[in-house]
Amino acid sequence: MAHLGSFGVARDTAAPDEFEYFGQTIRTNPATTDLALTDFMERAGAIDEKDPAAVTIIKDFMRDLIHPDDFEVFWGLARRHGQTTTDLLAVQKAVVSAVVGRPTGRPSGSSGGRRRTPAKSKAGSSSRVIDRLSGRPDLQLAVVAAAEARSG
Repeated sequence: MAHLGSFGVARDTAAPDEFEYFGQTIRTNPATTDLALTDFMERAGAIDEKDPAAVTIIKDFMRDLIHPDDFEVFWGLARRHGQTTTDLLAVQKAVVSAVVGRPTGRPSGSSGGRRRTPAKSKAGSSSRVIDRLSGRPDLQLAVVAAAEARSG
């Protein structure tokens, strides 16, 4: 049997990113990687749209993204300031972008030249998830935002 080598990349988990949220500094979870997004997509794909507990995946995903010591403050602020799942998705998108090291904002106004037109592909797993969540626009939006963050 052959030894395939050593794998894994050490990551600095000592210095989390921060953002302002209703006047409070909130830290991101330094241990979070894009695997949290993978877990979220897996859970979203397995949701029965009729299950009222399905919306808890959004809170669980936020819990993965926010520093464990800051989550209760973050969640309390969100509740006190009447935030919706749509509002939280904007935070999720920004944090995921920082975690994976790719901005998800609009591209610059300058052209990078001609782009190759990619071949048409079949609907992705997020499309199937969105179809299954037809009665839950809040969860559909979460899936779309996660897919956008993943694709950069």
